[in-house]
This record gives sequence, structure tokens and C-alpha cells, in this order.
Amino acid sequence: MRDVAAGGVLLLVAALYHFETLRISQSSLSDEVGPEGLPRLLAIGLAVVAGLILVRGIAAAVRLRRTEPAADSGGDYVASLPRALGFVAIGVGYILVAPVVGYVIGAALLVAVVAVYEGVAPTWRVAAVAAGAGCLFWAIFVKLLGTEQPAGWFF
Repeated sequence: MRDVAAGGVLLLVAALYHFETLRISQSSLSDEVGPEGLPRLLAIGLAVVAGLILVRGIAAAVRLRRTEPAADSGGDYVASLPRALGFVAIGVGYILVAPVVGYVIGAALLVAVVAVYEGVAPTWRVAAVAAGAGCLFWAIFVKLLGTEQPAGWFF
């Protein structure tokens, strides 16, 4: 039931965020994407994630009613404030490191650190996936969308 509530709230946040992007004014320096392009893309991404959480919550509630009506739908996963603050610390670390090492390496480090924080063993596969993700994010945001990203001191 918590997933249904969280998905609904996130869907509402996505809708409010999208409506706020409509208020972004155009300028004579705007390109084809415009200043609202990336914020709208983020709103769509948030709406998709919220929808997935909502569907997962509804499916879990239906499955729970069919098997054990008196069981708790909480599962094994327990969200806690220290865990959430860990993710905030990872995000702050990325913000501090990306201007120094550049976007590609910063994004790769972010993916690797999140994977290890989630309990994945730090192997060469994690490094390969992180490197690929860094390159993919660079291709999407820098080349495809044309958004400026930190080049870093090394490049």
C-alpha cells in the first residue's frame, strides 16, 4: 500500500513540476530544444517512474489479497533516514567531483558508487557498466540534447 501512495504522490509532483516548466520563458538565445526541454524530459521521467511504482504497488496489493489477506505488504525492504542520507551524500559527492574529473568520469563514478552502496560486489563488471553508463549519459545529454556538462580539469 505504501507503493501506491508513494506512486500517487510522485505522479502529482511530476504533474506540478511539468506545469511549472510551462512557465519557463523563451529567450532570443533559445535553441531548438528550448530552455524547458530538459525540465520537461525530467518531468516525463519522474512520471514514468511514479507510474511504475504505482503499478507495482497495485500488483502487490492484488497479489497479497489473493494469497494472505492478513499479511503485511512491507516486504524485506526497509527505507530509513540514514539510508536516504547516504544517497544524498553520494549526490553531493558527485556535485563536488564532477567539475574536477569531468562529466563522463563523474557519471561513471556515480553509477559505480550507487551500485556498491546498494550491495553489489565491486567487480570489473561494475566498472564496465559504470563506464558504459558514463559514456551513454554523455552521448544523451551532451551530444543529443546539447546541454553543457563539466569538462573537468583533466580534459
